Amino acid sequence: MATLRVQERISTASISTSGSREKLVLEETTHDKPTSKKKEGLKKSKTPAYVAISRCIVDNKYFIAFTTLLTIYALSGDDFRLWLTPVAADEYFDYCVWSCIIVFTIEVILSCLGKADYYPGFFFFLDVISTVTLVLDLSYVSDEMSKAEKMKVLVNPPMVQARRMDSNLEGPHEWARKQAGSCECCG
Repeated sequence: MATLRVQERISTASISTSGSREKLVLEETTHDKPTSKKKEGLKKSKTPAYVAISRCIVDNKYFIAFTTLLTIYALSGDDFRLWLTPVAADEYFDYCVWSCIIVFTIEVILSCLGKADYYPGFFFFLDVISTVTLVLDLSYVSDEMSKAEKMKVLVNPPMVQARRMDSNLEGPHEWARKQAGSCECCG
């Protein structure tokens, strides 16, 4: 069996004091260390590459800062859209919301791959639920929901009366008789 000589570097650090100043002294020494050819190759890691890459991306400080900014936008963007912009600008806000949904979905997938305790945990469900509810911030979804709410109010008139805090509340039959002359269910 052939052996190779490899130089191993050992670095030691010590603090030397001279007078009132301290300085860090780094001393390096080299030693010859025999190795066999069998150990010459790189050791294979136990974790697959996709796990290491996804963990690296999710733990990257720039990715964390980016998703934090998107989270702040996701929490307040729809309110700013309603307060400060005309209806014509809704399309651009929808693009931003879709971008948030895509980035947060990628983050959830990478976290599932890269973090061992993420998937069945609390933060997984928190991230999934918050990403899914971003769909409600899309302008066309919220418009349809408001139309459905208006239709529900028209179909269920006692709700309108209850909201008006009317002291003389009528039942649905009496209200339908007043409006159409007769109630559909009673005849």
